[in-house]
Amino acid sequence: MNRTILLVLVLGSFGYANARVEQSGERLQSLSRRYLEAYWAFYPFRAVHAGLHVYDGVIPDRAEPSIQRWIRYNRGVLAELDSIGSSGLDAERRIDWSILHHTAANEVFVLDELRDYRLKPTTYDIGWGVLALIRRDYAPLSERMRSATALLSQVPEYLRQGEANLDEHLPSVFVQVSLKSLRGTADFVRDDVAGAFAGVEDREAQIRLKTASKAASEAIHAFADHLETEKLPNARDDFAIGEKAFRNIVRLTEGLDIPLARLREIGETDLQRNLARAREITKARFPGRTVADVMKMMSQEVYTADTLIPSIAREAESVRQFCIDRDIITIPSEVRALITETPKFARWATAMMSTPGPFEQNATEAYYDVTPVDPTWSPKEQAEWLENFNKSVSLNVTVHEAYPGHYVQFLHSNRARSDLQKAFTSYAAVEGWAHYAEQMMVEEGFQADSPLYELGQLQDALLRNCRFLCAIGMHTDGMTVADATTFFMKNSFLGELPSRLEAERGTFDPGYFKYTLGKLQILGLREDYRRKKGAKYSLREFHDTLLSRGMPPVEVIRGYMLGPGAGPSLK
Repeated sequence: MNRTILLVLVLGSFGYANARVEQSGERLQSLSRRYLEAYWAFYPFRAVHAGLHVYDGVIPDRAEPSIQRWIRYNRGVLAELDSIGSSGLDAERRIDWSILHHTAANEVFVLDELRDYRLKPTTYDIGWGVLALIRRDYAPLSERMRSATALLSQVPEYLRQGEANLDEHLPSVFVQVSLKSLRGTADFVRDDVAGAFAGVEDREAQIRLKTASKAASEAIHAFADHLETEKLPNARDDFAIGEKAFRNIVRLTEGLDIPLARLREIGETDLQRNLARAREITKARFPGRTVADVMKMMSQEVYTADTLIPSIAREAESVRQFCIDRDIITIPSEVRALITETPKFARWATAMMSTPGPFEQNATEAYYDVTPVDPTWSPKEQAEWLENFNKSVSLNVTVHEAYPGHYVQFLHSNRARSDLQKAFTSYAAVEGWAHYAEQMMVEEGFQADSPLYELGQLQDALLRNCRFLCAIGMHTDGMTVADATTFFMKNSFLGELPSRLEAERGTFDPGYFKYTLGKLQILGLREDYRRKKGAKYSLREFHDTLLSRGMPPVEVIRGYMLGPGAGPSLK
């Protein structure tokens, strides 16, 4: 069925005028089912990542009428949620009500207020959609190949929709970042997709894939050329979303209503705490040296190219065992995350956790991908890569990505009580948990005899502090990319290039402050939960309960764990 017709049918079938009078819980359950169907139809790439393969080969419909229908639909969902109310629901369904309310409100906010689809050309980057068909072996290669061919054949029309949607004057940094991303995707489609399906022996299918890949790659390059020749010369310097929108990012998506001045103060306090701790360790363990000196020393403790991935595999097992021995968290499965080389088509990342979607039935393996040293790099490039991923940093990344970070988070959330809890996540809850885990493991004595390890953890914390403060500064207070670059260099001890890349990310991802936000929310919840439980408090029980309902906004799980009148985690 044509994707436009499918979406119209899905959205059109969910009117509210003829809704039967139901009990609140039944009405919420019905609305949730309908919303999920509509959501997956509007976001087919996300559906495939979630494990819903009926959407394989479907590309989003981003014509303006489709987007406006989706905005109206979400407004209608919010109206129905308000008519249901949450006060008459039990604790479990209040969580679902809140998740659905946050999700629908965020859809309206991103599309109607931030207008990302009109300002960010990366909205139309299909790389992740293609990658989902390649990365996981959930169906026969020939079947996934047909889906990839179908998807790629629709790319030219999809990009025509994007070209029609984009404003005449875009922020220049958005265009520049998009050019890098889009040209990389075009090359990936042209050079790597066919290789991923080389094992399929159907000659006609191979010809169809190569034809679609070539046309898609050319269309992406043409879209990038349009941005470079038409949009970039007319681009504007301003990228800030403004104070009102920034507050809405916090309020609508994370459930916190807090003045920006107070939010900035909270971030500055955490930055200074981490800087003070770094100076304290340096003074005690490395007298006569500066923090920057010791950070440089840390970068010299590296694995070799041959030992990197085997060493990280051993590290992951030792971190997992530490969590068990110290009774830190329940690890719900004996199945390990597989430590593997990042696939060649995804080596833009140093390391990442690739977990199956919550509704995946076949390819259920989880991969902790580590990008190896490329033998074609120069000796200088190979040395720099190993220094950036030195022993202390790699161990902290393992804590963040695998144990007890994202992989354990995934194992718990996969057992959540409802499809809503499995399907929708909060940026602050997801990244806040993994970032909190880094600090918590130090608090629990992990690598207690290694000051360099704690300094590696602190450098990552300082990086997230800088994201927090620069996101606020760049979007509400006139901070420039150059100002933010300098701030990163001074306070996180990064070099100029990575600092500039971090600053640029903050222009189009203002939500990257949520690593620190989520960590601080969880720390606040932990302290309040400890007081509530008194002598019955246990760290493992706190962690298990925190992760038991998926990854909703921390304020939502806070209300569940502390009960009515819990109050906000940050004040």
